[in-house]
Amino acid sequence: MPSWGPSPFGPPLQLSVEDANRLGEIARVFVEDHMKSYEKYLHDDQRRLDERRWKFTKQHDGVRVYAEQPLKERRKSGATTQDELEREYRHQLQRNLIRSSSKATAAAAASLADLPVCLAVGTIAGTLDDAMYGMVNSTVEGMRIKSSYVGDNMADGAVLATIVEPTAGDPFHSLTVKWMENAQLQVLRPVVKNRDFVYLETPPLDGRVFCNVNVKKKTQ
Repeated sequence: MPSWGPSPFGPPLQLSVEDANRLGEIARVFVEDHMKSYEKYLHDDQRRLDERRWKFTKQHDGVRVYAEQPLKERRKSGATTQDELEREYRHQLQRNLIRSSSKATAAAAASLADLPVCLAVGTIAGTLDDAMYGMVNSTVEGMRIKSSYVGDNMADGAVLATIVEPTAGDPFHSLTVKWMENAQLQVLRPVVKNRDFVYLETPPLDGRVFCNVNVKKKTQ
């Protein structure tokens, strides 16, 4: 497993109740928004991507990753009709939340506007246990085990704050602020430094969508 040192940020963050609630609302709004986008891609778009909107960036095994093109670039290419509808959907979601919710939710909704979006499409071979276990890593030790298991080149990491801690009765409900340092390939290390990120993590579960599992019956 990766050999990680102490957090470079010192002791855990001391979040106020207001800050914790705001981060919780941001996580909820993002999950709801992207669940709707996923179901639209699955059912309405029949798993087809608009190549004018999504630019292919890389592929790993059976998963392809796309980056959403800036609206300005899509206007140049004339790919605005469907894109404008998508953007209007996002803004309508934000307006509805702002009208009906708290200041924390309004701030969360505003955070959705004009953020860069990546889309990963494909399948990953594995078991349901693999997927479920990969979501439960709300501690540093869990992060280390997951990193070693999936081989994601994480050089270091830390849990900066735990807002919602998973329980035995609800093990997939958690909300944490994390830091990670991503190691570069050996050949790039002389010229490219490791990159690090601070991010908010919550399992993307809403009670309706978890994952698609293709179960193949074994032949005797």
